[in-house]
Amino acid sequence: MSIIFNGHYRMKHRTWITEALRLHFEEHLPRVVAGRRLGVPKSTVCSMFVRFRRAGLSWPLPAGMSEQELDACLYGQFSTVPVVRPESTVISEAPVVKKRPRRPNFPYEFKIALVEQSLQPGACVAQIARENGINDNLLFNWR
Repeated sequence: MSIIFNGHYRMKHRTWITEALRLHFEEHLPRVVAGRRLGVPKSTVCSMFVRFRRAGLSWPLPAGMSEQELDACLYGQFSTVPVVRPESTVISEAPVVKKRPRRPNFPYEFKIALVEQSLQPGACVAQIARENGINDNLLFNWR
């Protein structure tokens, strides 16, 4: 007996799909019960039925449709069936998405100077932080 799903890793083979469809449509079992009978989590079974409906398929499956074709139809790029894609030589001009700017790395001397300022008697840490354009929590961490 092979393990279909262990809760942590992506499934390698979805051999249960046709059996779950048969149990639901021919034996009129609820989706969750069909999944439980096959040892498949209910969220996995329910999402498979949603994919089945969105793919526009009906039961019985079209003649000649194999389990691999059904898997590829339902799961597309996440299919366990290797898909051979032709290499395209055309490079499209896609706009480059700018990454969010990374937070600045403050120099060590700058940190020391601010900490010394904040340790002076009567100094307000929040005001010193605001004047230098940093978050006051950051200054507290440096202290």
